[in-house]
Amino acid sequence: MEADKTMEDRQTEAIEAAMRYMENVLNTTDKLQKIAQIRKEVEKKKATVDARLTMAMQSQLDGVRNGLSKLNSATNEIKNIKKSIQEIGLDDVFRQNVHANSEFKELRKVAADHKRYVAAVGNLEHIFNVKGTVESCSKLIDEDKLLEAHACLSEIESARDSILYEIRKQETPSVTDFDLIKAYFDATGEVAMSLRKQVMVVILRAYNIVQRNPAMLVTALRIVEREESQDAFHRQMSEDNSVLSGKSLGPEFAIPGRPRKWRILCYEQMERAVQSRISSVPKNPESAASDWLQRHMWALRDAVAKDLLIAEQLFTQTFPPSYNIFERSIKIIHACLSIHLQGVADNDLDLQINKLIFLNWVKMYTGDTCFGHEDLNIDVQRLAPLIPDEKMADIVERYIDELAVEVRGNLLKNLKSDVVDWNNTDKTPAIDDRNYFYTVMAVSVHQMITSEVQKAGKINTSMKRRAVLICVEELRHYIKSYHNAVSEFKSKCFSSHDDSLMDRFSLWCLAFVNNTYKFNDLVKALESHYTESEMLLETRNDKSSQFKELTSSFNKLALFFCRLHLDVVWWAVNKSGFFNDLLSKQWLTATAPDTMSTSCGSIALTIQETDDEEWKRVHSEYRNFLFQESVDYVVLQYCRALIAKKLTFRNKEDRKLAADILVKDAAHIAKLLPPSLWPSGGSSPSAVLSSIAELIKLADPDVLRLEVSTFLSAYPDIDKEHISNILQLREDINRSKADSLLENWPERGDKKTLFSKLKNI
Repeated sequence: MEADKTMEDRQTEAIEAAMRYMENVLNTTDKLQKIAQIRKEVEKKKATVDARLTMAMQSQLDGVRNGLSKLNSATNEIKNIKKSIQEIGLDDVFRQNVHANSEFKELRKVAADHKRYVAAVGNLEHIFNVKGTVESCSKLIDEDKLLEAHACLSEIESARDSILYEIRKQETPSVTDFDLIKAYFDATGEVAMSLRKQVMVVILRAYNIVQRNPAMLVTALRIVEREESQDAFHRQMSEDNSVLSGKSLGPEFAIPGRPRKWRILCYEQMERAVQSRISSVPKNPESAASDWLQRHMWALRDAVAKDLLIAEQLFTQTFPPSYNIFERSIKIIHACLSIHLQGVADNDLDLQINKLIFLNWVKMYTGDTCFGHEDLNIDVQRLAPLIPDEKMADIVERYIDELAVEVRGNLLKNLKSDVVDWNNTDKTPAIDDRNYFYTVMAVSVHQMITSEVQKAGKINTSMKRRAVLICVEELRHYIKSYHNAVSEFKSKCFSSHDDSLMDRFSLWCLAFVNNTYKFNDLVKALESHYTESEMLLETRNDKSSQFKELTSSFNKLALFFCRLHLDVVWWAVNKSGFFNDLLSKQWLTATAPDTMSTSCGSIALTIQETDDEEWKRVHSEYRNFLFQESVDYVVLQYCRALIAKKLTFRNKEDRKLAADILVKDAAHIAKLLPPSLWPSGGSSPSAVLSSIAELIKLADPDVLRLEVSTFLSAYPDIDKEHISNILQLREDINRSKADSLLENWPERGDKKTLFSKLKNI
């Protein structure tokens, strides 16, 4: 009753477990469409479990059957011996001569011979039918009935081995007899080899067979385990024989073909199977497609993940637990994969993109698409490196070196393409969504460098940082190349004296200015990439100076381009003669009373028109710089004209007239520049012209001396010769008087004003 109750409980538990399983599997409605697939998987698992149970039960039954048979034979032999002893009356003799060992020496010899003969008689059927048994075994092997073939082979080998062991038990075993028996049963060795070949073929194809016909794999493994048992049995028999006889026999008395070590062969076949499956993954370096390695690595990842899942889900239900097959499969797959990838590293990483693909793959192979798959539960931290550290370091260094070459080459390539556009009369700068000029080169470089950094970042943070520093270094060199290319373009344009070419150069210069703005955005992005991860503060501060220096270099380059553009503007103004007319007799006589000069109006109009047509297409900070430089340049042109003494005054009326015009021009120039862009002193750069006007029109010598002192305090960097020339414009001051007014020259100090630029004009 208790047994029935237990069975009922087990059935109930099984039903409940099945219900829980179905709840987990069909937890969403879309899973209902996969019921057929789920049923097939369950049936496959059930078939595998049934095969294992069948193998276990069959092994147990075979063992019990053999044990009972031997016990029965031993019991019958003991009864027969006892009966024979009683019949010949030796029972009493044995009792009386228990210690008369030497008297039974001859009897022991006869008994040993008798035992050997009994073994021979017992195996007469096999002895006389060796050829037929061998043929039968071969036929069964050809029919893929491997288990029956092995049973047949085991019987005939058992008969042979029992005879050989009897020969070995003799006090002086006969090598001739031993060799005679071995030769007689020699054909069994060929059958055993044939059977081994078939079994190992099954093991070699285990990854495919276990999915289609797991029973075949189970059969092969049963044969392997039986052979392992036979190896253990013969090993034990040899040890027992050595103990009993007190001596060890030579190799000439070894049982033929033992030990066979089929389990070791099984492991070797499993390794060969993995090697074959990995090497069979499509790989075609000669292909015209540039992504052949990436496709190969993806296929390799999928193949490895599939084999690991087969090992975890199917091998564990097919192989005996003693094989620890899943752990062993992990080691085999990992080792074979390592060998394969080292071959790839040695032969297929000639291109930089291939190195990147390879390094990315090595990084992700422990991810959830391969060894880290959630269904495998592999502790990936225990896995040894796929590639030795030295080789990985070598690949990384080669990648970094080639990255530098790649970035440098792409930068120069983009620059050359840009130069072609500059020289194409049909090409003009592109305009972005904010109506700013730019060239395609700036966008291309930004995209190229960002892409390279992102690709390196997929490998690891260290590679990303190194890629950033490589790009920073190459951009630093690129600035010089960019500067030289634009300078050559300038020389070509200015030497041509072609108005249309000069106009085009002017526009391209503004595009170059905006390019540097984009480059500075790129530098900021690179610095962000470099500092976004955790790192030592000292290292971060040390490297941040490189980004600041690069930004500063691009800013200087932008100002250089701005000045090149202004060179074109001043070229046009000079061509019209406006600067030549400043502070000349024409400037003085052609100006209406109480108005600014015609030249000043024309120059101011040129600046305003250039702003409306061109400067509004550059970023505001550079537009402001263009205004500042323009105003400074115009004011300095006035100063230059004054210093050159192009105009001298005959009387104070002339001086007053010139001073009034100069003040009007200064006021008009001041309007060009918003107060927010004035120097830190709080006055317009043109204020110096008003100060000079005061020096020119003052009549009182004492007041003039005070005014000169005030002027020198405001502009301490003016050259003494320059201020002397300005004073000598007055009809009442000669060289000696000017020197007298300047005898108390103040210390220059560090203050820099507009006059520091005068030597550069």
